[in-house]
Amino acid sequence: FCGCHVIITKHKEMAAPYLDLLAREIQMVADRLPHRRRVAQLHLGGGTPTYYTPAQLTKLLTPLLAAFTPIPGAELALEADPRVTTAAHIDALADLGFNRISFGVQDLTREVQEAVNRVQSLEQTVALITHARRRGFRGINTDLIYGLPLQTPETFEKTVDAIIAAGV
Repeated sequence: FCGCHVIITKHKEMAAPYLDLLAREIQMVADRLPHRRRVAQLHLGGGTPTYYTPAQLTKLLTPLLAAFTPIPGAELALEADPRVTTAAHIDALADLGFNRISFGVQDLTREVQEAVNRVQSLEQTVALITHARRRGFRGINTDLIYGLPLQTPETFEKTVDAIIAAGV
C-alpha cells in the first residue's frame, strides 16, 4: 500500500518528457546488459501506469519489451486505477502481451472514497475486469485497503462482500 498523498495533474502533456527520458534510460540499461535481456516477470506499478494514454503506454512499452524480451509464458503485470483505466488501455496492454492486472479499488463506501479522493463505482471495476478477462488476462485481482479514513469494520466487510458477490 502506497501511503503517499499526491495530486495527479490533469495535464497529460506533462508526462511526455518523462516518457522520453524513460525510453532513453531503457536503452542505456539494455546497452549495458547485452547478455541479460530476457525477462520472466515485468510489473508496472509504483502508481498508476494507466494514467498514461494507451498510445503513451504503447510508445513506452514497445521499446522496453524489445530491449528486454519476455520469455514464453512470462508474467507481464500492472497496477490499474479503475477511475482512469479504459477498455482501450486494456486492449493496448493485451496486444503487448500483458496477462495480469491489479485494480486498485481500496473501498466501495462513498464516504471513504471521498475522504481518500478515490471515488469509483463497483460497476466501473466490474466492466474493466470483464473486459480484461475477454482479452485473455489470466490473473486479475482487486486491491482493497483497510484502515482508511471514515472506514469501519462494517463498511470494509460490505466492500469485501460486494467484491465477492460481483465475482471479481
